[in-house]
Amino acid sequence: MPKMVDSSFDRRANHLLRSIQLCGGCVPLHRLQFQFSDSVIQTLLDKELVQVQNRAIRNSQFAVKDKSLGKINYTFCQKIEIPVICSVPPFPS
Repeated sequence: MPKMVDSSFDRRANHLLRSIQLCGGCVPLHRLQFQFSDSVIQTLLDKELVQVQNRAIRNSQFAVKDKSLGKINYTFCQKIEIPVICSVPPFPS
């Protein structure tokens, strides 16, 4: 039986790839997980159109709520690594 092609799935995968490219080529993975399904992301990974990398963010400040005091403390980190998804540049012809 021939494989059915889901055009809406292909549109979502193309939209994800275009979104990554418009954001400069790399987007934090946690930003995409609520907008795109894991299967759409995995399809682009399988086709080797994107790759996941760990990127360092330097001099970041994070708000942490202290439950015991009920106030927000700010924590300063020198370096933290987060996973990002990056588009793979096309190979020259």
